[in-house]
Amino acid sequence: MPGVKVLTRYDTWDEDRSVDEWIEYCQTRSGEAHALSPVYQGYEYCWKPVEVLDYDIKEKKFRVRVIATA
Repeated sequence: MPGVKVLTRYDTWDEDRSVDEWIEYCQTRSGEAHALSPVYQGYEYCWKPVEVLDYDIKEKKFRVRVIATA
């Protein structure tokens, strides 16, 4: 699965936030699900809730932790 996708098909957030604002928002709500991410499980990809931990500027990707796999 490609690491980068056009999010306009998936993003439904009404407010525009910068990466720094997203990280701050997520850090104040640690332990909660902040987004959905595709996870390979049982020979297929499925969308699972994840906690946003950080953002890698070089890779231009968010670092996340899968909250639930069931």
